Amino acid sequence: MQDAEVVAEIKRLLIAELDVEPDRLSHADAATPLLGLGVGLDSIDALHLATALERHFAIQIPDDSLTTELFSNVGTLAAYVSRQLIEQSSRREP
Repeated sequence: MQDAEVVAEIKRLLIAELDVEPDRLSHADAATPLLGLGVGLDSIDALHLATALERHFAIQIPDDSLTTELFSNVGTLAAYVSRQLIEQSSRREP
């Protein structure tokens, strides 16, 4: 899955799971901050998003990865999810 596809899925999850207004995400791109200004998530919202990402993508996000850096912007989070998907896929292949 390409990072752009992951960005689109993150946006969809923000709307569906966290009730972020679609208008707020209409101009969001990979550089859009998730915390504070930008999307406007707080730390509890970030945890909810992490849980939604784990369910949606069938990945595990270890507690020590749940940092403000991970949620610094949409692109950073999308790249992390993409790496997790690649690692997960490589573990499945013999």
